[in-house]
Amino acid sequence: MTVKDWLAVFVMASTGTFLAMVFIVVSPMLPLVAEHFGGGKDGAFVAQWVLTMPSIGVIIGGPTTGWFVERVGARAVLFTCLVVFALAGMAGLLIDSQSLLLASRLVVGLAATGLVTAAMGLIVEIFTEQQRGSILGLQNAIATALSVVVTLSSGAVAEAHGWRAPFALYGLSLPVLLLALAVIPAVSRRQATAGGSLSLFAPMLPLYALITLSMIISFQSASQVPVLLAADGIASPATISEILGAGTVLFTLGAIAYGTLRARAGVWWTFALALTLQGIGILALSVGHGIVGIGAGVMLLNLGSGIQTPNLTHWVMDKAPLPVRGRAMGLLFSAQFLGPFLNSSLIAPAISAYGLRNILAVIASLIAVGVVLVVFRARSAPIVQGSH
Repeated sequence: MTVKDWLAVFVMASTGTFLAMVFIVVSPMLPLVAEHFGGGKDGAFVAQWVLTMPSIGVIIGGPTTGWFVERVGARAVLFTCLVVFALAGMAGLLIDSQSLLLASRLVVGLAATGLVTAAMGLIVEIFTEQQRGSILGLQNAIATALSVVVTLSSGAVAEAHGWRAPFALYGLSLPVLLLALAVIPAVSRRQATAGGSLSLFAPMLPLYALITLSMIISFQSASQVPVLLAADGIASPATISEILGAGTVLFTLGAIAYGTLRARAGVWWTFALALTLQGIGILALSVGHGIVGIGAGVMLLNLGSGIQTPNLTHWVMDKAPLPVRGRAMGLLFSAQFLGPFLNSSLIAPAISAYGLRNILAVIASLIAVGVVLVVFRARSAPIVQGSH
């Protein structure tokens, strides 16, 4: 690959960071947002929706932006969404109306979905099938590393300059736009002229269900680990951040290793390995205590998730019929963000009723059943590069 190719990979990896930024930029400043909008329950309500509104944009934006990718090309959608992302994101520097602020957050989610959907389309167009596994792994690794930097920056900027200042970070998409104009080749093309029938999605529905389930599993790290640590008397934010940060490192390592694993083992054995690691991680969280026990669970769960995330993305990329590939990639991100919503509506009530560690044990048991089924399927699948 040439230097220009590597810079193109960086541009595509940055889209994953921008998707994460719809949440991580505002998370550290939510108490300040709540205080600005009156404090108490009303202020907390506004702050929560400032964080939540982009999720709605992501879920509804998947098929919408995918349709535009099919019609006008991934390159045009990427450039447009980089501009919209910056303008809607930085609107928080000036807007004081609650309704307008929330509307801008919705647009941020829509634009971020367009970015990642266009990036997936460009990977298909620019790189060969043999290169895609490594590219997807690198993309996830780079995006994760950049997201950590942005998270730390947002908190520091908010503490130094107030709750509005971190919204300026959304302007980072503008220099990336300049780089994209220089390194993304003008090979992007419309994938369809008349559009494909929605019936073409039917064979992919089980795959989208797997993506949502995988996200529910992965989300246990961010949602439940702080609770487990606090129950063991470990409430220091710095300590919790360090443990979660160690998980992020393992996620990155898993993503880097993905391309090699997929090339050697094929999609099904890679899926089985990742699911096994996720299951052992969940089991460790269920029975482990203290920094060592819970930390081991975090690292194993994130290592498996780091492999699984690009594997499922690659799977969608391979299986999506050409006439609906844009919408198929957009729905990928809708399926991913459906995971946290279902976690709140299904897992959280079960935890309240039966206890966190018990529910984690049930999840681990269900994953074990899934691993057995995947292994049976993997044994009947040929181990060839890019197999599916």
